[in-house]
Amino acid sequence: MECTTALYIRLSDDDSGDRESNSVTNQRDLLTGFVSGHPVLNKTRIIEFADDGWSGTNFQRPAVTEMLDAIRTGGINCVVVKDLSRFGRNYVEVCEYLEQIFPFLGVRFIAVNDRYDSKTHTGSTAPLDVAFSAMRHGLYSKELSLKVRQSYAAKAAKGEFLCGVAPFGYMRSKTERNKLVIDEGAAATVRRIFDLAAEGRKTTEIAAVLNRENADTPLEYRRKRG
Repeated sequence: MECTTALYIRLSDDDSGDRESNSVTNQRDLLTGFVSGHPVLNKTRIIEFADDGWSGTNFQRPAVTEMLDAIRTGGINCVVVKDLSRFGRNYVEVCEYLEQIFPFLGVRFIAVNDRYDSKTHTGSTAPLDVAFSAMRHGLYSKELSLKVRQSYAAKAAKGEFLCGVAPFGYMRSKTERNKLVIDEGAAATVRRIFDLAAEGRKTTEIAAVLNRENADTPLEYRRKRG
């Protein structure tokens, strides 16, 4: 039976300070170079799984889910990653795969930069340096998440707009970051809605009036603006 080696690649916003070295292209070049120079793996069928833009704090990622499903059905014999943080940043889950799941399924796991190869490792648990590495990645992710939340909270307290799409009647300022300004093109419709509401009209009545006046819906308005 032909053996299959899976190259797993992950990149996310967590890597903001190191995106170049962790880029998808960089990881792919590193892994393909490693496999092509390996006396055993270079004879196997190579498939790639990549999660671009996904955090490693859990395993609910499209590509890693697809890869793990293939492993469970016996379609993959070996998994190669750049380092443990690419596979996951949750210490408990990563070690569970290294110590329990992969050995049970007969899958070889290699983290190139961590110099970890389950085939040459002796013992039922991951080496201490590997375990500490997995724990460090997990703690780093939690600390980063806290800093991001604190940063967003501070910006929101200053009245900065942090969502992706401005509410109908407003638009993002072209001169000031995270600031909304009135969108005069939609402002007339918004003011009309408030005037009708002030008259005691119900939402269904307001919608009927706007339809009779051929007022654009927010989606129609955005489409006309491209």
